[in-house]
Amino acid sequence: MAGRKRKTPDRKQPRRRSTAAARTRTAAAPPAPTPLAANARRIYALSDSTGNLARHMLTAFLTQFPRDAFTTRFMSFIQTTANVDAAFKEIARGPGLVVHAVMSAQLKDAIHARCRELKLPVCDLTGPFVEFLSRESGINPDASHRRLHDVDENYRRRISALEFTLEHDDGLGLDTIDEADIVLVGVSRTSKTPTSIYLAQQGRRVAPTRSSRRSSS
Repeated sequence: MAGRKRKTPDRKQPRRRSTAAARTRTAAAPPAPTPLAANARRIYALSDSTGNLARHMLTAFLTQFPRDAFTTRFMSFIQTTANVDAAFKEIARGPGLVVHAVMSAQLKDAIHARCRELKLPVCDLTGPFVEFLSRESGINPDASHRRLHDVDENYRRRISALEFTLEHDDGLGLDTIDEADIVLVGVSRTSKTPTSIYLAQQGRRVAPTRSSRRSSS
């Protein structure tokens, strides 16, 4: 018994040294960022709704630049001047480029005024194009961000298409498959359902079905 007690400290000592070494490695400073990340320009994108329009536009635009040339910060539902003030409190702490996709002339003016105060470059993503359409068509635009999400016939058609597609997923609802706009046939695990959901969001009634092999014998 005495011999066993003497061996116990000897076994634990290497573990303690190893643990201390591990702690030393953990406490080491993280690696410095790459030069591209350090030099990346900030882009703040302000939107009066979900921000999807600004996100899609910037995603397309930034493909023409090096991958790490910019970092983006999206600020959604900027619908009042108080929202603008709150957004620019953050922007002032880390200045960068400002772009926006808001419809209200009052909010546009507020954003541009704050950018002038902070001496920041600013770009209206939607205004010039809307002005072009209005000028060439002679139709005055209705600056309401809610129009994008109207519950109209087009919206109801897309919801109906989604319901139909889910009810007919993976060979279900064969008795009404003739009502489908598209019958998508394929073997399992070939992304039929995600493809069908995407098409349904465009208003297409899709019936994804699984193909099967019959034995030749």
